[in-house]
Amino acid sequence: VMPNLPLQVGQGIIAWLADEKQFSKSHLIIVKKLFSEFGYSFKVKTEADLNKITAVSGSGPAYVFLFMDALMKATVNLGFAENQAKKIIFHLLDGSLAYFKSVKNIYSPEELIKMIKSKKGTTEAALNKLNTAKFYENWRLAVKEAYKRAEQISNHGIKAAKK
Repeated sequence: VMPNLPLQVGQGIIAWLADEKQFSKSHLIIVKKLFSEFGYSFKVKTEADLNKITAVSGSGPAYVFLFMDALMKATVNLGFAENQAKKIIFHLLDGSLAYFKSVKNIYSPEELIKMIKSKKGTTEAALNKLNTAKFYENWRLAVKEAYKRAEQISNHGIKAAKK
């Protein structure tokens, strides 16, 4: 089982692995239903799949919090009080996610970025500074590194976890 932190507020992601030969179909249904009480739950087929989801959603809340922290610090750097920066960033993320949920079947995140970005505008200037190609590559490499570490821990048990 690989849960993540938002499970504590009923918004988690729980991936789980079970040998179907050892459990009845009704037991697996009960497990899925139980885990679904805490968020999105799904069964993976292999230990490698469990390690992949660990890299994405197990570690994912830390990725989101890193992004939040960077935006909050940048907002404070512009002169906003820390408390106000937290509120701004909270509503920015909450509103952006709510909007994405409402249009997810129509637009991809990439299309939404293009809709917001104006030629020679503020968003384009910021995205150019982030060097978007490297930004995506760094995320790909970071998640791959988390996956490799999950594989090491899975293959070598507790000893690897302590390294």
